Amino acid sequence: MQNYKEANLYTARGVALREFPLGDGYGEGNDLLHADAYLIRLTATPFKRTFGFFNKNLVMEYGHEQAVADGVIVNYDVYRIRTAVSEVGGKVESGYYVDLRDKLTRKVRWEQLDEEFAYDPNQLDRDVVAVDQIPTIVRTFRDKLPTEIFPGRTEVPKTLIFAKDDKHADDIVRIVREEFGKGNEVARIAGQYIGPQRKQCSSCLAL
Repeated sequence: MQNYKEANLYTARGVALREFPLGDGYGEGNDLLHADAYLIRLTATPFKRTFGFFNKNLVMEYGHEQAVADGVIVNYDVYRIRTAVSEVGGKVESGYYVDLRDKLTRKVRWEQLDEEFAYDPNQLDRDVVAVDQIPTIVRTFRDKLPTEIFPGRTEVPKTLIFAKDDKHADDIVRIVREEFGKGNEVARIAGQYIGPQRKQCSSCLAL
């Protein structure tokens, strides 16, 4: 069952739920405690609260290495693209004008800084937008695809890019379209996840 709100835990001998939220303290997750049945959770994202809810009773663990060996999934290589601001953050000198974006309305207004503004990497693309950050990464990805990432390939493989919020996703879609010369082949495909353990995560698909 995909929509946990439609579940009736007391009318069936077995109910399979997907993305059932296990909140802190009292919440929907506590409804499971009243079900007259065994509780078994299959998860690819074992959060600490999940282990706590089930009293750390791990029945079976099927790891990535074993899945690759069994041919269930393919292995992967990490190709990390680093920039100065993603590693150490950055700063804007006082006197410069910066645009301030309203996260809800996305309205932009300009304001002159009275003092130096410094930010760390964790604030990037959440509280602070470095204008050249996304284009630099996308260009590097585009240029390195046929030589280092997928040597010999002539077409861009299907690519998922995970964004930090809706505005970040919109910026990524726009920049990927510009850098790859594409249109609607690049689009948003996901929205908000269910449950307090997962914050909003938008993503876009680049072909």
